[in-house]
Amino acid sequence: MTTQQLVARLGFRRGVAHHDLRWPVLNDHWFERSGPCKNFAGTKRWKFLNTKEICLRAVDSSNNHQPEHPNWNVTGMLNNCWYRVQVEVLSRPNHGPRMTFHHPVRPGELGGGWMVTKDKEPKPERTAVGDAWRPICEEELAKHTGPKDAWVAIDGMVYDLSDYLEDHPGGPAPILAYAGKDSTEAFNSVHVDPDAREGRSMFCIGMLVSQNLNRPRGDHEFLLKPGHWEEVELAKKEIETLNTRRFTFRPLKQGLKVGLPVGNHLLIGANFTDDNTTHLVSRPYSPVRPVRTDEDDGTFDLVVKIYFAGESPAFPQGGKMSQHLESLKVGDKVLVKGPDGHVLYKGCGRFTIGGVTIATKRVALIAGGTGLTPMVQLIRSALSDKSDETKLSLLYSNRTVDDILMRNELDQMAAENPDRFTVWYTVSTDPEGKEWKFSVGHVDEELMHEHLFSPPDASTIAFLCGPPAMIDLAAIPGMEKLGYVLDVNMFEF
Repeated sequence: MTTQQLVARLGFRRGVAHHDLRWPVLNDHWFERSGPCKNFAGTKRWKFLNTKEICLRAVDSSNNHQPEHPNWNVTGMLNNCWYRVQVEVLSRPNHGPRMTFHHPVRPGELGGGWMVTKDKEPKPERTAVGDAWRPICEEELAKHTGPKDAWVAIDGMVYDLSDYLEDHPGGPAPILAYAGKDSTEAFNSVHVDPDAREGRSMFCIGMLVSQNLNRPRGDHEFLLKPGHWEEVELAKKEIETLNTRRFTFRPLKQGLKVGLPVGNHLLIGANFTDDNTTHLVSRPYSPVRPVRTDEDDGTFDLVVKIYFAGESPAFPQGGKMSQHLESLKVGDKVLVKGPDGHVLYKGCGRFTIGGVTIATKRVALIAGGTGLTPMVQLIRSALSDKSDETKLSLLYSNRTVDDILMRNELDQMAAENPDRFTVWYTVSTDPEGKEWKFSVGHVDEELMHEHLFSPPDASTIAFLCGPPAMIDLAAIPGMEKLGYVLDVNMFEF
């Protein structure tokens, strides 16, 4: 494979400008979809774990590759068309290896790069906060306004720019003027070039929870308070399937809104006593209601599969939390905390995923079992907004026909929105004696190709949620063969 082919297969972000040339900027988020090379499926990340350097060719401001062979002309700036990126592999406990790509130098007046000697390097590279993202309310944001504690909000995400103040080309003053505030309008009015946004995610510490459509600004008091457990009581329990229930919980205080952004989940907690020791156990759940602000009356619905003891040899004791929820009677109480999650849907095809804003027109969804619940949030939110033209296609897998959750609601949404939403079911057990026009079998590449958006274009993304075996062994490999790339245009809830 030639170096040019390697560049094309890797794909890259819009690079940092240096005179009129750009160096493709690599990082371990693996390249935004807006980059000039989109057809890079097939290159596996693990292949670079033992790679020390990658040789790349620069592109100009129009994303044209520079000459493969160096040459000189009277209009040239003697820029080097080729450069080397060094690969550093960092180990992360419980998260596997992380690859960091070091360029020869950093853009503009920023120090660093592998060409800079150790004694001249001003400060070590900052590492991304990754799993430390969390919901941050406006009240908390407003407390961080000092030069050693400068937080700003941009596009619904919160950034701690304290370590960046001295490196900012315009000096600390422009940042400090907006510390503790939402600076989206000011930032976007100045930084129109995508290159100016490079590296912003490295400073992301959380999401501004009140910026989502489902958590509007105003005088509302919310049930969910980031970082705090609140008590709620069971208002109603309904049987969805043989082993699945719909629980409706309500706050103890009247007049509250739930305040859950679309795409987020919450934690349910309960105290258990084992061997005379009491400890808190919590599990994440995605409510299927409320989704729209006009239906947020403070109550929320969870659809939960009950893992009964003795049903599975692998888990003879069953699910601790799900069995606890099954035992609840109306009026019994549990704890709730949130919102949490890395996906935010802002409406009209706009997502914020891990701090990166993505605009899309088509969304492919693959769900298995109760992995349907975050999909229902997204589908209901998009379809309830008549100005939202996003098209959605759902492939939903279950063991039996009777295991299918919320089928009536899914079928109704598809019937009422035939141009915007389609759903296709597949079950692994043959539904003998039952009328069935859908598929029998597991999720595979053929089903994904036939019932989802294949191949994906630049305005298509996919979300996956379900049992790990289905996601890791079927959904991800199959979608990659269709042209989707994990963490680029394909994401897990």
